[in-house]
Amino acid sequence: MASLSRSLAFITRTVLQAMGTEKTANFDSTGVDISAASGLILVSLRARSTAGTTPTMLLKLQTCETVGGSYTDVAGVTTTAAATSDLEFVVDKAKLMKFIAVNGVISGANASFVIQAEAHYFKKYI
Repeated sequence: MASLSRSLAFITRTVLQAMGTEKTANFDSTGVDISAASGLILVSLRARSTAGTTPTMLLKLQTCETVGGSYTDVAGVTTTAAATSDLEFVVDKAKLMKFIAVNGVISGANASFVIQAEAHYFKKYI
């Protein structure tokens, strides 16, 4: 148990979109530099509908080489929420560029969602 506790102390938590952030329109989060990450990254995408008629939200993890560049979707790291969605994905760092961000597409009359997106990873050490 002690070795697990020591290992968990080295995990970095990066918030892509803070919990409690309410969204009523399509959005892109700010890119986060993950160049210090090593191996596998655990990505958590959570969305909860708070209002609207047939609200839906598509959340996607995206990656780019520069923070202000053109982001592309990461294959297989998407979730569609009609009411609630809590999903986690494991992504190989080697398949990502330097920055990651979350893209959200909202539909439905007066739709509103509270979202959270995080990435958890070990830092590489040289």
